[in-house]
Amino acid sequence: MRRYFTTGFFIVLCTVFQVIQALAQPPIPGGQDMGDRERHEKIREMIKERLVNFLELSSDQKAQILPFFQESFDTTSKLRSVRREKVREISDKIMDNAVTVNELEKHVNDLDSIDREMEKTQETFLKKSRKLLNDRQYIKLVIFQDWLKLDLMEKRDRSGDTERSQPQVDVERSIHALERSNEDLKRSMGDIQQTLRDIQQTVRDIQSSVRK
Repeated sequence: MRRYFTTGFFIVLCTVFQVIQALAQPPIPGGQDMGDRERHEKIREMIKERLVNFLELSSDQKAQILPFFQESFDTTSKLRSVRREKVREISDKIMDNAVTVNELEKHVNDLDSIDREMEKTQETFLKKSRKLLNDRQYIKLVIFQDWLKLDLMEKRDRSGDTERSQPQVDVERSIHALERSNEDLKRSMGDIQQTLRDIQQTVRDIQSSVRK
């Protein structure tokens, strides 16, 4: 259950953040950075509210757990942004034959390091929160990701397409788009790693041929 929680809550912090961020309003006066900060804060507050209601946290629990959540959310969001840029960098370089395999491997190792840091962040949140939750609340926390998705789907079914507000329609479309995007990203990373293995094998074959 410990491992399942860590992975599940990590998806909540990342995937749900992406879903809501995709619905961001047009840039506000003050520049892109100000708009990004406001969107980030609104997303964080929305997730906090859903989490508090679903876990039925007491006032004392909220006062103790929410600062841990905010710290974890902000740290994970920054790491997610760094990881996204790293994936883009690898994608740009993988087709460039001038980039060596060793350099590409270093970038892939950087991704692994970022993933470990995100998992460490979630583990820290888990340890801090577990001490403040009863068993039932902890189980709710484990299934929070799935509950959130089901809740959105049920609201869609109840309201119907013609009666839904445009933001709600956009949320649902964004969820499906992000799910496809996540699958594409997984396949792309698999292709990159396979390409690296193929290149390494080719280098070994060439070296072996030269020795002969």
